[in-house]
Amino acid sequence: MNAYSNPSIPMKTVLLLASAIFMLSCQKEVLLPQQVKEEPHEVVVPEPEPQPEPEPQLEPESEEIFLRDLPNHFTSQNHFHLVNVYTDEANLWESTPGWLKDDVHTMNDFGDGLIESTDACPENPFTSFTQNWTAYADDTGVKLTWVDLMYQPVTFTFKSINVGKSFTVFYSKDGVKTYLQFALVVNK
Repeated sequence: MNAYSNPSIPMKTVLLLASAIFMLSCQKEVLLPQQVKEEPHEVVVPEPEPQPEPEPQLEPESEEIFLRDLPNHFTSQNHFHLVNVYTDEANLWESTPGWLKDDVHTMNDFGDGLIESTDACPENPFTSFTQNWTAYADDTGVKLTWVDLMYQPVTFTFKSINVGKSFTVFYSKDGVKTYLQFALVVNK
């Protein structure tokens, strides 16, 4: 007795089973090419790009300046250093010589002052330089007499101040305003 003669298994089922067996036996294995890992001949580690000096983070300065605030600002305990130099058109800090950036400016209580330097100016070598300062107010603002970037006496006008922490002054030469921003030296 075979499957064709058994009435309980229909012919369609037998054909379906035979087709399935045939399909499974014809299935091919698909092989993907294997990638061969090659070791690099030379490992090149890129040099990190030099990071620029971070800009000092200063508290905002007030543009409202009072002559009466200066005795609290300029004391023998407060030492300042230059943190920025600029004009209305350009930032001059990157081109400012290192011997100016390391100077410590102290405006003592009664008008005498001192500039200390560890990296001396080539044209004017010194480790400490005494200079008198004065402050007064006129109809254009609060003024400060001190020294410019070449250590020559000049009259500045205050632009802004954060009493006991920082201040910005400017002077005009040949119609160009040059701004100098000073900040309190933290560890002197």
